[in-house]
Amino acid sequence: MVLASGPHGFEELAMQRLSATDAMMLYQEQSSKDHGHSMRVILVDPPKEAMPRAWEQIRDNLVSALNQLPLFWCRLVPTPLSLHHPLWVPDPHFHVYNHFHRVGCPSPGGERELADLVADIASRPLDRTRPLWEMWIVEGLASGGLAVVSKMHHALADGVATVQMFAECCTTEPRSPDEQSPRQRPTVAPIPSNVRLLTMAARDVLKVLPTVPTVWRRARQVRRLRGERATVSNPPQGTDAQPTSLNRNPGPYRNFAHLTFDLNDIKTIKNAFGVSINDVYLAICTTSVRSLLLERDELPEVPLIGGVAASTRTTAEQQDTYGNRVATMAVRLPTGSEDPVQRLMDIKAEADIAKADFRMAEGARLGDILELLPPPVHHLILAAVNRLTNAGRPVVGNVILSNVPGPQETLYFGEFKIKAIYGVGPLLGGIGLNITAWSYVDQLHMSVLSNPETIPDPWPFVQMAQDAFDELHKRANTLDQRGTDG
Repeated sequence: MVLASGPHGFEELAMQRLSATDAMMLYQEQSSKDHGHSMRVILVDPPKEAMPRAWEQIRDNLVSALNQLPLFWCRLVPTPLSLHHPLWVPDPHFHVYNHFHRVGCPSPGGERELADLVADIASRPLDRTRPLWEMWIVEGLASGGLAVVSKMHHALADGVATVQMFAECCTTEPRSPDEQSPRQRPTVAPIPSNVRLLTMAARDVLKVLPTVPTVWRRARQVRRLRGERATVSNPPQGTDAQPTSLNRNPGPYRNFAHLTFDLNDIKTIKNAFGVSINDVYLAICTTSVRSLLLERDELPEVPLIGGVAASTRTTAEQQDTYGNRVATMAVRLPTGSEDPVQRLMDIKAEADIAKADFRMAEGARLGDILELLPPPVHHLILAAVNRLTNAGRPVVGNVILSNVPGPQETLYFGEFKIKAIYGVGPLLGGIGLNITAWSYVDQLHMSVLSNPETIPDPWPFVQMAQDAFDELHKRANTLDQRGTDG
């Protein structure tokens, strides 16, 4: 998505209807206690001589990059009578510096103090009267560097789109402030009138109507195929999950912790056991959740269900810097397996079953069906979901899991090197634990977002994940050594 001239500056390009999936990210915020934003924590290593002006230069570099991200200039405008989903419309009162905050990390500025600050930022809702994003530049880290904490509503972008945003905001070589693009101030038209909003909504509804028969036929076909496959592979659904203490509406407050793995060590496990990087990640998550529930003496006899985020982007959509092309894939987590390696192999088998079912449902997934339904029906669906989750019944699984392939090259904010990128999505669907991995160059950064009622202190849980990795890595090295000796 690039800027283009038009009779109203950004208006023709940036006035954009939310998709059904985008809109559901908004509609799930039933009150001020619900947060649909995603968090990114970017650790930056400025040269010592640049520290006095570092925060200002990082801010100005990001502001310059917004020239290529027009939706960041836009606010939500609802459609009258809820005839259609809201629009992203250029905000005539937008002032970019209002979205940047400078803050000091509490002493002594270690990773736990930074994580507590991130949790505090994540606990605050975004203001829907403004563009739905904020940037917090954090100074005073014990490492001597800075952190950029990004809070952006999930309705703006999913993980893959966010990676493309990094491509727009960063460079692969250091760049001096003199090389930055000048900041543009677009000419923005007034917010459209209700008459125009209704006219646009009616036009967009008419565009959808011809697709109804195709999606309906595809949905019936998928239902038939699933019935035929049920006796063979029996893929799970999110509603199959047994209730646990992880399944509760999370409330407004968040806590955050993180962990970093060497990607080469992850690949050692992958190669030793003939699985994928994602299988290894899911096994680490499964073992850590298993350890937590064993500690609480509440591990179910049946497998847990992971709500795993899966991209639905086509090849042509891979470069998009906005929107959600993502669906939730239900995966059985073999928490009953006693042996870590057997657990990994079981995860591979279960993930293969889930992926086959996910591919089979193309064209008739929930997002495709929701595109045909008006917003009031979306709200009715969410009301039914809330009744179930309020009663402690899982709807999309026991835990939210995501693995985002991040940038493979070292990136820079201007002249400042990015050392690490942590990212995590929101707590939704009555689930109080989100575990998200972001790869960056030769590291895999794992983030844990929860709430005090579900996990009062997330750091022991992070240690459980470290222990799970250590055991698999040890077993992989033992297997490799046997192969070498043989």
